[in-house]
Amino acid sequence: QFWRVFEGVRGGEGFGPMDDGPSLPLEAIGSAVDDNSKIPVAIPLAGRFSCCEFKKSSFLVGSIKFELDNRYRLQKPLGHGAYGVLCSAEDTKTGEFVAIKKLRNIFDSVSEARRVVREVKLLNHLRHENIVTLIDIISPESFESFKDLYVVTELMDTDLHQIIRSKQTLSDSHIQYFTYQILRGLKYVHSAGVLHRDLKPSNVLVNANCDCKIADFGMARTSDPIGEAEKYMTGFSI
Repeated sequence: QFWRVFEGVRGGEGFGPMDDGPSLPLEAIGSAVDDNSKIPVAIPLAGRFSCCEFKKSSFLVGSIKFELDNRYRLQKPLGHGAYGVLCSAEDTKTGEFVAIKKLRNIFDSVSEARRVVREVKLLNHLRHENIVTLIDIISPESFESFKDLYVVTELMDTDLHQIIRSKQTLSDSHIQYFTYQILRGLKYVHSAGVLHRDLKPSNVLVNANCDCKIADFGMARTSDPIGEAEKYMTGFSI
């Protein structure tokens, strides 16, 4: 079942964007973006492996090994957490920079596997200017080697938590614009019958142009199915 979900995710159709009004012109807040210039770039591992269908390159990010399609070239690590390691990369097919999150050992527990497949399926259907865009899912070489997953999304500069902690002075216009975009994204998510359930500053991504995108749908739930709460919400705060 998981294999079918990840193999079919590239052809999914979204709900479509909602036009809630024009963006507000604001000055950039580049000084709030973290300076990652001192973070070492990913180190390519010696050798390259491939099979008849997949061609991949190996990179070492700290102590974590990334095995990616040759389409992507890792640049530098962006962070890590309980759910995976995040790096920036260049998409050599489009020339754009993307974010790649490695989710390790996703089948170690049933709850973790459900969380991953839930987030991937939701992001595959959600299409909105204020929701982070799912670009690609990097498939494993075979079903037997399927233990890690690489999720490719659009790259943003920072998150709202880092901006709040920084010395950048936020004007009333900044705050209003951030609030407007977050509510706009939530309106779209709720119209699709989805509850995010983990909305916090660190899950709101921001770029230097003040554009906001809601991310991390691992805790999200659909509001329609009967019994969903009893089945999945045990042990979680609401």
